[in-house]
Amino acid sequence: MKTESRTAAVAEGLALMVLATIIWGIVPICAKVLLRIFDPYSIALSRFVLALAVLWPIMRMRRARRLDRTDKLWMLLGGVGMAGNYSLFNLGLQHTTASAANLVVQIEMAELVFLTWLLLKERLGWQKLLGVAVIMGGIAVVFSGKGGLGALSRAEYLFGNTILLFAGSSWALYILGQKTLVNRGMPVAQALVGMFSVATVLTLLPVSVFHQTRGPMTPLAVLCLVIIGVFSTGVAYLLAGRAFRLLDASTVGATASLVPIVTIINARIFLHEQITVYLLIGALLVITGILTIATQDSQTPAHTNA
Repeated sequence: MKTESRTAAVAEGLALMVLATIIWGIVPICAKVLLRIFDPYSIALSRFVLALAVLWPIMRMRRARRLDRTDKLWMLLGGVGMAGNYSLFNLGLQHTTASAANLVVQIEMAELVFLTWLLLKERLGWQKLLGVAVIMGGIAVVFSGKGGLGALSRAEYLFGNTILLFAGSSWALYILGQKTLVNRGMPVAQALVGMFSVATVLTLLPVSVFHQTRGPMTPLAVLCLVIIGVFSTGVAYLLAGRAFRLLDASTVGATASLVPIVTIINARIFLHEQITVYLLIGALLVITGILTIATQDSQTPAHTNA
């Protein structure tokens, strides 16, 4: 009976994360519109501010937990990780190709498997290791058809790809912070408000240095800003936060690897880009890897994720 209950919880968590990745997958499409008007750091700051406008009232409706020193430390680390990921990804993207960027940042998933094993004592078994390998292979297949693999070895892209490695590590730090706060019984909205507040403060510095207004604000840009701020940051992170209560952190990170595939599908819908056989094969491998990791997660006692 406990196994059936755990399997149902994992299935619910995966459904929440898939929904979150679908919402996250629209971000690059909207970002292409907003980059015609703002610099990348101002866009990131806008996302944090709009997300806080959504999350703050939700937090106030629930009974907030009194923070101790450990809570504050993990909020700080999670906020640093989130701000670092947003800023470093945007910076690295200016020095490499988009395909290579989406491939390189997947290093976060491999890091998560070992970090959660070391710090959160999550189980590290052959299924999880195999799942990570299959997912990385699937992502590589997807971007081999878009020329992304060639950009990994070219000298002019080395600087950008190196920065993106750190961007992936920053994202892993955010996931560790979020999962730890959830494990400590903190409401999801309260944890996110704390981390987004830290990220907002940290993003103010690059905005003050690099802020640019490149064109007039349009109705389409306003719509894109609302989508990536309210939905892709506020709502999607709430969904992911609920998933953290049901899944291992490594399973959450593995499911998030669907984002570049969803982005390519969105590019087909909105930008009429071609869907190739590489995408179909890669997507199948990524989904297989996620299910392999989730199978191990479903066999893990529920109290390890409480």
